[in-house]
Amino acid sequence: MSKIFHRMPNSPSNVCFVNIDSIAPEFDKRSLKLKAVKDAFEEAYRSTIKPEDMARLDREYMREEVSRIIKGRDASEEEYLDTGRFERIGRGRKKSFKKAERKIAWNLRKAWDREMELRETIDFPDRLIEARNQARKLSSPRYRAAVIDEAQDMTQVGIEFVLALIQGQPQSKLQTDSILILDDAAQRIYPGGWKPDWVNFKFTSENTDVLRVNFRNTCRIFQVARKVRGEKIVGKITNDDGTVADLKFERDEGNRPVMAVVPSKESRVILELIENLVNNERIAYNEIGVLVMRPHDAHSLVQLFEKRNIPCFNLEGLTKRTKRAAVDGIRIGTFDRAKGMEFRAVLIARLGKSRFPLDGKHREMEQLNQAESGEEERERDDEQRQLNLDRLYVAMTRARERLYLIADEQPCEEIESVRNRFFKEYRPGEL
Repeated sequence: MSKIFHRMPNSPSNVCFVNIDSIAPEFDKRSLKLKAVKDAFEEAYRSTIKPEDMARLDREYMREEVSRIIKGRDASEEEYLDTGRFERIGRGRKKSFKKAERKIAWNLRKAWDREMELRETIDFPDRLIEARNQARKLSSPRYRAAVIDEAQDMTQVGIEFVLALIQGQPQSKLQTDSILILDDAAQRIYPGGWKPDWVNFKFTSENTDVLRVNFRNTCRIFQVARKVRGEKIVGKITNDDGTVADLKFERDEGNRPVMAVVPSKESRVILELIENLVNNERIAYNEIGVLVMRPHDAHSLVQLFEKRNIPCFNLEGLTKRTKRAAVDGIRIGTFDRAKGMEFRAVLIARLGKSRFPLDGKHREMEQLNQAESGEEERERDDEQRQLNLDRLYVAMTRARERLYLIADEQPCEEIESVRNRFFKEYRPGEL
């Protein structure tokens, strides 16, 4: 984005593009050791969560509860345990995550903090909280203005940190036209978040607008992505369900997305599709993205391509150091890692119903616990299901011209329900 901006005629030189995680260390010099953070969490989880509770309070869910909900809002124990007032935004488990479960989560937070202290490390949310606190002490703002992109996935503390960078001390007056927030509720891929009144924002019809022109996707790609995800979107400003129905598209209607259901032949079909895109459609390797839900699937696809001498690289391991060397390869990565990117063609694999949107492990847990806590399990799985459908929506809308969904068995009901109407069925030799 920075390179594109500075190629524009007369672009100002005092504009910088940064991730807030890269600014935070300037305000908090404490050590952050990723392995130590992970080890600390594992020890805290084992010591806090009883074995009989681990199925319903699984590791990833509880880790996000602490990182994104508790620390994401820098909540006190009293605030967090107030089930009537403290909203766990982005969390669907309202009935099955009551005050008792919140108490467990809070105890996990304390145990995790203790374990990190023993290992002389902090986590990203801790750094962000301290960076916000230090930025609020600035005698003058660090920046004149800020444009916040992907605001739907930021925590309240993250938003407050950006505000401190352009405002300084909280009592200072925010300059006119100093902040622009870009938010797309349909592309939310993380739990947690913020609401305008939590950070004293006042949105009115005079200072908000809905962007109604889609510059990236063809109409057909966007339409099927929205149908698969589901039509309901909770807007941050109004908090109402709804969608923007009257979008305009800069691109033509485009080709129909392709659905390939190929038992035991998924890898072979991926290779065939890429060969067709490169040789017949004249789409370069670096204009193709191959996306999957999980990192280990991305790794296995990289191995597949490398065996066939197909240039590629894994987005999961992409750093500033490796970007230049990876210019000519197919981009392979997870839905989350592809956020913010776009490709002429996107292949999305591993979409069989036993893998997506819930994997076999989730379904086994659901069956084992159905008799004694079926409603709680369904509530948990519904939340995870919608979050993964949101991630798939992000992956599908990375495609500008061509979109392919690939599964080695029948896909989930959300995809199957629109398969005949919106997708062209894959048949070798007919692409």
